[in-house]
Amino acid sequence: MMSKTSLGLVSIILACAKLPAQTPEWIVYDHNNSGLPNDAVYALALEENVAWIGTANGLAKFTAGAWTVYDTSNSALPVPLVSAISIDKDGMVWIGTPFGGLARFDGASWVTYDSSNSPLPNNTVYAIAVDANNLKWITTEGGLATFDGSNWNVLDETNSGLFENHCRALALDRADRKWIGTFDVFLFQGRIVTFDNVSWTYYKLWELGMPSSYADAIVIDQNDNKWIGTAGGGLAKFDGTNWEVYTHANSGLPANGVLSLALEGETLWIGTGSGLARFAEGTWKTFHRSTSDLPDDFVYALAVDAHGNKWIGTGSGGLALYREGGVRTQVEARLDEKSERFSLSQNYPNPFNPQTTISYELPKAGVITLQVYDVLGRTVATLAQSERRSAGVHQTTFDVQNFPSGLYFYRLEAEGFVATKKMVLAR
Repeated sequence: MMSKTSLGLVSIILACAKLPAQTPEWIVYDHNNSGLPNDAVYALALEENVAWIGTANGLAKFTAGAWTVYDTSNSALPVPLVSAISIDKDGMVWIGTPFGGLARFDGASWVTYDSSNSPLPNNTVYAIAVDANNLKWITTEGGLATFDGSNWNVLDETNSGLFENHCRALALDRADRKWIGTFDVFLFQGRIVTFDNVSWTYYKLWELGMPSSYADAIVIDQNDNKWIGTAGGGLAKFDGTNWEVYTHANSGLPANGVLSLALEGETLWIGTGSGLARFAEGTWKTFHRSTSDLPDDFVYALAVDAHGNKWIGTGSGGLALYREGGVRTQVEARLDEKSERFSLSQNYPNPFNPQTTISYELPKAGVITLQVYDVLGRTVATLAQSERRSAGVHQTTFDVQNFPSGLYFYRLEAEGFVATKKMVLAR
């Protein structure tokens, strides 16, 4: 599940010619018409130009119309099923699995962590969130773990305000407070536990009229409202003082079992076991397999990109993209299209050999410098030196000759704007 603020795709490159005929508002990928390794999609993470898709049979990377699949046969992914994906501030992809622990992937190499080689308290990982300090927070069946890349800390019912070690949903608010969904497997009851790095607070879901339930998804909107989807008690909204509970009986929620949540501004998207729902300004709209092109009514993963495309992971129908008025499938913005901001995109492909493309956007004409550095900070290539460019989207190709494999950095300077990104040369 995707439980973070959604990350946008600057350009989505969809190989529409390979797809069966569809309505303009929907595109569906499955293992028959794409590189998706399995039609059960349980986790999604979006970054610039790249979608990461966790399935029942491996991790898929989808970028520029191309698919790359990582599974137990060609990577260090510990088990085939991917239950959580998060991307940290260094561009590392963190992958949670059931029974197999945690994996980290930097685009070239893998590192795995489980209870046998690390302090990870349990090998079933439900959610991963990254805080402002790039600290990874990980919920498991054995408690809550933090990891900074070197050091671990485990919080459980013996040393913290957690009442249960079974931790599932996780979200971080703007004050860096952690919101954690826990579950008592003996009483079959769930709590929402909060932690502000000093003190703990908890709320009993059964006291809110949500008995025999636990939080499966949490998102926090721009007004700091907490939206909590539960496994059998419906959907709750908490504004810091008041709770409001939505169920199938009192709202347009398709079912009381909420599997996933995502925000699009103030619009909430809700995945259930009986279809997809949209809730905005007090109005509900539902999507079902029987009434739309949604390929399956079990919606396990949701994410929204910068273009307003909804990415929908289903239990047996693959991955769907939906946007009212039509999914935006431009290969790229036109080169003469004016931008509203400066930006430097992630190179593609990455890792690469021997060529890669670097794209950037300028809101106005100006002078730019684009250079490539090695890990020691030495300039190894100058792709543009104090050259004037028009407003819009630009591309340049970095053609590697005799460079060794490894990590490189590319840096754009333009009219006071400076940005640096990483790329990996893999021979």
